[in-house]
Amino acid sequence: MYQAREQRYDVMRMTLAWVLRDGRMTSALIGASCVEQTEQNVAALANFSFTAEELAGIDAIMSQPG
Repeated sequence: MYQAREQRYDVMRMTLAWVLRDGRMTSALIGASCVEQTEQNVAALANFSFTAEELAGIDAIMSQPG
């Protein structure tokens, strides 16, 4: 996903931010294997925002069949 590379975030952090951007979503399960990964994910969320163009691109990818 080009959006993650442009913002210097990995796909996991971008995905986590995308899932949690919806106010109806109260939590997300992550597969962090160490405390450092959890800390990085939380830190990324504090500064992660999407433009309308990025959201449209992600939504287009997510709406494609399996």
